[in-house]
Amino acid sequence: MDKFAHLACDHMGSTENWKAAIGPKTEEKLLENIIKSGSLPVYPYVGGVFKVFNMKVYVDMNLREHTCTCKAWQMAGIPCEHACAAIRQMKQDVYEYVDSYFKLPMQELIYSGHFNSIPNHNMPIVDTDGCVRDAQGRLYPSLKPPCSKRPLGRPRHRRIESQFSSKRLIFCS
Repeated sequence: MDKFAHLACDHMGSTENWKAAIGPKTEEKLLENIIKSGSLPVYPYVGGVFKVFNMKVYVDMNLREHTCTCKAWQMAGIPCEHACAAIRQMKQDVYEYVDSYFKLPMQELIYSGHFNSIPNHNMPIVDTDGCVRDAQGRLYPSLKPPCSKRPLGRPRHRRIESQFSSKRLIFCS
């Protein structure tokens, strides 16, 4: 079985052990953000935008567009601590704001397909001594790069002298 197909099968099997609607690693990151959001003050603003103060600056957070000015929510797809603070103040479930590709139905859809393995009958074989053999049994030397050591001591610098180094300074009296 192909290595990628084996990994996909393992991942699909591991989704059966999920305790929540999202995976365990995603849930761990989300819980960290929820814990960090516990002490952040949230101030409502116009149009579903919130101002969250993170003890340094105010961060603008939009629940409708799933955006935050810290950009962590957009990049990871998991609500950042600022978003968690605003969501919890609105008395809503934080898990609903996680992007859909982290949730169980999407994971099942992604890994439900059939993976065809690529035949590898012409692939070379690497021996224990590092030599490579092809399918016909021909032997090729090791393809490891040569070992190169840095010379001892500090490297010499060839400096370009300044054009003003030989000029004499003149002071006005």
